[in-house]
Amino acid sequence: MEPGDEPPKAGPWQFSYTAGRYRYVLRNDATIEALASSTIDSVSSRAYLTYDLTPEGDGVLITGTIDSFTVNAGDSIPLPVHHTSFPISFDGRMDRSGRIQEFSSPDTSSCGSAAGALLGIARELLIAVPSELTIGLEWRDSTSTTSCRGDIPMTVTTTRHHRLEELIDSAGIPLLRIARQSDVVMSGMGTRPVQATTVSGTGSGSMELLIEPTTGTFRHAVGESLTTLTFDAASRRETFLQRVRLTIELLEKPD
Repeated sequence: MEPGDEPPKAGPWQFSYTAGRYRYVLRNDATIEALASSTIDSVSSRAYLTYDLTPEGDGVLITGTIDSFTVNAGDSIPLPVHHTSFPISFDGRMDRSGRIQEFSSPDTSSCGSAAGALLGIARELLIAVPSELTIGLEWRDSTSTTSCRGDIPMTVTTTRHHRLEELIDSAGIPLLRIARQSDVVMSGMGTRPVQATTVSGTGSGSMELLIEPTTGTFRHAVGESLTTLTFDAASRRETFLQRVRLTIELLEKPD
């Protein structure tokens, strides 16, 4: 099916990512509650990302940049201060349906930079989708990545369950609405600031994603998540509850 053709109402659709440049904005609004003191703080951030996708053989090459990142937070739960230069580059490879095979950045060598967390954001936009889609289809995928909480490196394992709910019309553009449920397990160990500290956490979330069935373009997503994180040091234990609302919007796509 060529871009611009009228898609079938219930499928099947042959999914693959289209070559070209894509630009997105991610808006993240969170509240963080320290359970011991019932202190609640709010954090909001915005990131702009650019992707270039190039088909090669049976896969797709990924190159891109995190162009900018801004964050605003209160004082009761202060955020670590990082000195990160933008843009942050990344590259990788995925198969034609979006399953990541390689993904890395030269700027993520340590947790002394915000780049590690931002690289996780960049991966969020690359969605694994079966090559043939029909209404009601369900599928799962899982990833294990390294991220940072403050100065502590963490292993983050995410399991996602997707269901293709329906074909909708958005201002004359046919879009597939996908419902996603996620479960996350996190663990890590580091120094904070001079004591050895272990971190463990679990979380869950839901998200609605919209993609174009004829071009494979990811256009929009909105979701919410709830995560519990516990920091254990020799003399102190702290547990935080984090609620997040994430919105992703497409700003630019190939002509």
